[in-house]
Amino acid sequence: MRRLGLSGIVYLDLETYSGTSACEAAVGHYAGGFTNRLHALGYRSGVYGSACSPDMDVYATLNNVPDDVWIAQYNGIDSAASSGSVDCVATTHWTHHQRIHQYRGTHDVTYGGVTVSVDSDCFDADTTGAAALDLTCG
Repeated sequence: MRRLGLSGIVYLDLETYSGTSACEAAVGHYAGGFTNRLHALGYRSGVYGSACSPDMDVYATLNNVPDDVWIAQYNGIDSAASSGSVDCVATTHWTHHQRIHQYRGTHDVTYGGVTVSVDSDCFDADTTGAAALDLTCG
């Protein structure tokens, strides 16, 4: 990140896995180590996952909880508020401007005559980069 001139936060994206206790323990150890190492290097840590997947419970109960969370739940609600915008993630977790909500899956949008395929997200958390963006949600 330093070599690229980036600062801020790094998000861990572990895709769907079996919800067995062995898998949850492995995910907990990995995510905990990820957070510890980033903090030691002066960065913040974030995690990405589906709202109702077992990893959200694992992340929330770690001794070193990731700083921010990026929650995927395609419910069309363009809000990252800690209450009412997503299911399955406790309203008591990541409550202080620590959430990103991916509320719509892949769809095409056109910018400047160029069409690209994107997901839609609402930000109320840290992002990485040098530029400030106005990403106000509904």
